[in-house]
Amino acid sequence: AVSFSRAVPAGTTLQITVPPEVAGAPWHVVFSYRDDAGQQVDERSRLFPADERSRYTLELPTPTARLLEAQVQQFGAPTVNQQTQETDYPIRASWVLRVDR
Repeated sequence: AVSFSRAVPAGTTLQITVPPEVAGAPWHVVFSYRDDAGQQVDERSRLFPADERSRYTLELPTPTARLLEAQVQQFGAPTVNQQTQETDYPIRASWVLRVDR
């Protein structure tokens, strides 16, 4: 995973744009924020199929919510677990934004 930190003021809308190499495979955004009660909330965007889009707008639910982390995760080719016969969708690459406080 590639990781970097930035200051992000409370209530800031985050515009995420991924390059064609990322958008060419399924991807989504996983994020955590601190809500108005001070609790950490973990959420994720919907899964974007390959070549569907290269942009996502992350908007927190209230103007005072504080983003803690946002992570773009690109999925690799699905594999089948030989013991359970369940399909796994491994994360091929991950880019992480950690928010400075």
